[in-house]
Amino acid sequence: MSLISAVPLDSRLCLCRTLFGLTHELKAIRRTIPNLGMCRGGKSIAPSMSMSSTTSVSNEDGVPRRIGDHHSNLWDDDSIDSLSTSYEAPSYRERADRVIGEVKDMFDLMSVEDGVSTSPLTDLHHRLWMVDSVERLGIDRHFKNEINSALDHVYSYWTEKGIGRGRESGVTDLNSTALGLRTLRLHGYMVSSHVLDHFKNEKGQFTCSAIQTEGEIRDVLNLFRASLIAFPGEKIMEEAEIFSTMFLKDALQKIPPSGLSQEIEYLLEFGWHTNLPRMETRMYIDVFGEHTTFETPYLIRQKLLELAKLEFNIFHSLVKRELQSLTRWWKDYGFPQITFSRHRHVEYYTLAACIANDPKHSAFRLGFGKICHMITVLDDIYDTFGTVEELDLLTAAFKRWDPSSIDCLRDFMRGVYMAVYDNINEMAREAQKIQGRDTVSYVRKSWEAFIDAYMQEAKWISSGYLPTFDEYLENGKVSFGSRITTLEPVLM
Repeated sequence: MSLISAVPLDSRLCLCRTLFGLTHELKAIRRTIPNLGMCRGGKSIAPSMSMSSTTSVSNEDGVPRRIGDHHSNLWDDDSIDSLSTSYEAPSYRERADRVIGEVKDMFDLMSVEDGVSTSPLTDLHHRLWMVDSVERLGIDRHFKNEINSALDHVYSYWTEKGIGRGRESGVTDLNSTALGLRTLRLHGYMVSSHVLDHFKNEKGQFTCSAIQTEGEIRDVLNLFRASLIAFPGEKIMEEAEIFSTMFLKDALQKIPPSGLSQEIEYLLEFGWHTNLPRMETRMYIDVFGEHTTFETPYLIRQKLLELAKLEFNIFHSLVKRELQSLTRWWKDYGFPQITFSRHRHVEYYTLAACIANDPKHSAFRLGFGKICHMITVLDDIYDTFGTVEELDLLTAAFKRWDPSSIDCLRDFMRGVYMAVYDNINEMAREAQKIQGRDTVSYVRKSWEAFIDAYMQEAKWISSGYLPTFDEYLENGKVSFGSRITTLEPVLM
């Protein structure tokens, strides 16, 4: 059985495929994923019109109600329970730990002067390649000390003209210099982009040979990656990006489909600021095995690839189990019965898993998914479905902070009220274990301010009042929800 079990990143479903490691089209997916966002969009306000777009009215209980015009839910939640979590078996973790030790030994060998893998003619490039590889393969968290040691060594040989492939190579090298510029900057080292001036011709332009060899293409690919790590006003980085982009696009027209072409296409599309580490890891696992031009022993590449596949699938099994736990929570609080509201817990959990992809951050991923989903349900209640009278009761219940308050609430409000109540108390208990203090009061104040802001918007809608721009922004700073989505994870 192949260690890696995700499909190629070739569709709009690639993010969910990458996150959950799908090998085929899940029956649970009803449609391709549109642009999703957690933020509350701009709103037009008029009498009897919700701040959210509405197209239908419900009066099943005799009360005219608005219903938001939202796209249907993307997932059949019953199917989430069928997701496989086979890589949680202890044998996979044990094997990964053994390979981690072997890779650490390989890092240690690099620190041995004139060692087999550390020729003075290639040692700088080899260290940079190792650091870059473990980072792009998503396994760098296991090698923090080794990475720092490798980069300290490279930096000690850094010059105003950059570096060569090794400490005794004598000639600066574009590939090593570009990779070093990017990697050292990302790790906080002070390196100037003016090192790239030494790779221009007498006319002050970057140049390349007429024959685009694989080695030269990889040189320019690292130049492109480095150009994206620019400070404002760095003209040479802008020039490097323009040159490398044109060069790589031209190269794509000439080289056959391969791992190199796949890597170029991915980086040109997503760059750096719009990239997601887990997506790049999934892509890089596919192409890493094809990297044969480096002066790197085959065994090292195979060990890195094996560890990357193990860690990728182990984390995916954890993600699937967490998603199943989140779905059970969603069902236990009766959210499926709130049919007028958006069910977006899967999307929010996906966002959290992209932000925090270390296994130890499970509490954050689950907490973030729950908080954002509760915010969405409350948004639909306050913006569209609830009447002002009902919303006044719900707002008062949040301020009383007493489970018995649900007795005066409508049925569609009770589940979300108890979910918020239980979630805050549960997170406070976990935070107390870490911080040794009670944090409930801090979180309650944030939630009360958030609910008050929602209530204000509901009153504006009901009365037809059009707030001034300043009024809207002042209230929106709270109703946006950023305070409560960041406070609870921070306290954890």
